[in-house]
Amino acid sequence: MGLARWCPKCKTSYSVKKWPRIRKCKRCGALLGDVWRVEVKRYGRRVVRLFWGSITEARDFEVRVKQALRLGKPLPGEEMKIPTLGEFFEKQYAPLLKENLTPASYKAELSFWRNHILPELGRKRLDEISPFDVEKLKKALKEKKTPQGKALSPSSISKALVYLQKALNTAKKLGLLPPGWENPVGKTSKPKFSNRKTRTLSPEEWARLQPILKEMGDEVYGATLFALFLGLRRSEILSLRWEDVDWRRGVIRIPREKDLTESRFLPLPEPLVTFLKSLPPGEPGERIFKIHPDTLTHKFAEAVKRARLNEGITDKRNMLTFHSLRHTYVTYLAMEGTPLPQLSKLSRHKTPQMVQRYEHTLAEQLRDRVEKVARRFEVPAEEEEAKSKPKAEVIPLRR
Repeated sequence: MGLARWCPKCKTSYSVKKWPRIRKCKRCGALLGDVWRVEVKRYGRRVVRLFWGSITEARDFEVRVKQALRLGKPLPGEEMKIPTLGEFFEKQYAPLLKENLTPASYKAELSFWRNHILPELGRKRLDEISPFDVEKLKKALKEKKTPQGKALSPSSISKALVYLQKALNTAKKLGLLPPGWENPVGKTSKPKFSNRKTRTLSPEEWARLQPILKEMGDEVYGATLFALFLGLRRSEILSLRWEDVDWRRGVIRIPREKDLTESRFLPLPEPLVTFLKSLPPGEPGERIFKIHPDTLTHKFAEAVKRARLNEGITDKRNMLTFHSLRHTYVTYLAMEGTPLPQLSKLSRHKTPQMVQRYEHTLAEQLRDRVEKVARRFEVPAEEEEAKSKPKAEVIPLRR
């Protein structure tokens, strides 16, 4: 029918071509105002819409409907309502983070978003964020100071870009961005940095540290033992329960993390068995260590300070922290010649790339085996010398 006048009272339409001057409904007698019925048939689709406005505006609306059908775009008035980054974060992304992260990780990421990312890009619509906006965010973060007056580290700036990239990818999966949209963060470069820990705890340093930790009680000392002898993360240690200990098999179950499909079992070395038996037995569902995570970190740092293990060290990567115990455990496993697949299983690293940082230690331990292979093909010096000498020739004598 195309464009027609519409009677809201009896819902009768009058084609503009057939009734160009009609002002009163012939069916109910009501006066016809500026209400139009637009009907378009194109490419197997039939679209009917009502429009309020002048006849010129109604004709323009009809043209835009035809163009949208021809180009396969959303119809006028049905364009995708794209939220701002701040609206998307508060209403949809933050609840997803809370559901999929541990409370500590969720609190840290939430604080990072609200302090660093949202103040810069929170008012931008998701589809309006461009690579130029990402570069502006990087510049703003470089100039920003922490409450202590320090500049943000390159790792913190890189973390902000990773958080933003993941959030925008999630918005695309949820259908909040138009087809063909590309993540602007992927078109920019992230700051390069190296925060790889190089410090390990030597047996001599452990001899100095151990008595101080014992003075601080079973909670701190026991958690340190589990980090050093099993390479457990702080969160893994503090989530252990008595029901996770299998005394008969001599193993302990490491509770399943959210990104893993099943729990892991690790053998209990003798020092840990002795320590656990020295503790008062608890209920199956009771946690073995009830200390707060931050308290454990601070107590360990205090013990390290008393033992003077970080004295004169300014590079944070070379300082001994609680996580250095896990690094020590994996390093000594590699020094014992543990193959990479077994090393990955014992350390519970999420990606093979994280284990490969210990590959240099394995290479040093395998040097003797490589030398043995080379010696098998080595030619003895005497034989080589004999081969290099010219052969003597027999010259017949004339009579």
